[in-house]
Amino acid sequence: MMKKKIVNKAVGGIFSAVVLIGLSNNFAFAGRFASIMLVGNLRGGKTQIFRCLCGNNYNGDDPNAGNQQSTTEATHTILDLKDDQNQPVAITRLYDTPGMDRYYDAVVEMARHCNIAVIVHDTMQETDEEEGRRNTEYFSGLFRDLHNRMPVGGQIFLAGSKIDRSGENAIVYSKNCRMLSDVAQFLNCRLCFVSAKTGEGLGDLMNHIKTALSEINLPVADTEDTYNSYQLIPDPKLTGRIDVLTADKARLEAEKAQLNARIAALNDQVNTLNGQKTRVENEKAALNGQVNTLNNDKRFLQTRKGELESENSTLRSRISALEDEKAELNRRIDAVETEKSRLGRRVDTVESRNFIERIFNTDF
Repeated sequence: MMKKKIVNKAVGGIFSAVVLIGLSNNFAFAGRFASIMLVGNLRGGKTQIFRCLCGNNYNGDDPNAGNQQSTTEATHTILDLKDDQNQPVAITRLYDTPGMDRYYDAVVEMARHCNIAVIVHDTMQETDEEEGRRNTEYFSGLFRDLHNRMPVGGQIFLAGSKIDRSGENAIVYSKNCRMLSDVAQFLNCRLCFVSAKTGEGLGDLMNHIKTALSEINLPVADTEDTYNSYQLIPDPKLTGRIDVLTADKARLEAEKAQLNARIAALNDQVNTLNGQKTRVENEKAALNGQVNTLNNDKRFLQTRKGELESENSTLRSRISALEDEKAELNRRIDAVETEKSRLGRRVDTVESRNFIERIFNTDF
């Protein structure tokens, strides 16, 4: 009986120890609550990273995934974060926030409730020098606005997304990575490169988050346990600004329509001028053809002229020779005429003598 009591007492002690250990772990787990937000500009890859961190599959290749309406609220999920030894780190609310500019102020205000903010940027976003400068200013301003509102000890990370697509355009990828690295160095914050599609870098990002949370004095109660989603309702003080921006947007849309109409008119003029240019070029081509023909004729005539001049020179030489021959013949004719005249005179003389002789020899 005594042994049975001792055994029961020992078992009870062991059971109590196990319960106490379990309760202490549960208490430690239940005593740390944190909020994490994914922020950044539109279509930067936040939602796919959010899905993967929540344990869901990447669906960015789904043709219908890009047709979803942009949300007007920051959706969230509860994550049970534990370290490598399976010890609890914190209960966390992970928020996915909209990236449209009109929600910027409301998203920034959420930082008052968040211990970790991850600024996400698409590493495959087309960029140039001016766009890179604007992105640098945007991230610097967003970092400042978040940091000024976050609770004490809050940390901000930079995450370059969609690195699985780096092979599509190495130049664009390199420019964005260099820009993010410069910003991270300037702001003295951690930078991770991730891919929701392949999962690359997500583990490192989550480990950095866990490490940061372990160093933060987190609250012992979930101060947002009444929320299912953090509604992004603008502050009344911002209403006037929103109205002004809306009016500006309408004005800019009207100006855009006018400019588009002007562009259409200019395009019509360009098309007309292009038609005229084509006609002129065709006429020019025809004239060039005629010029080529005339040049060919000119070259032929110049060749013929040379031939005729050569023939003319030959004929002139022949004429000169004939003239010389004619002169020689005339000289010879003159000599013959002279000889003929002389002979004629001799004949006359001979005939005169014969006549006289006949007279003297005649008998009367």
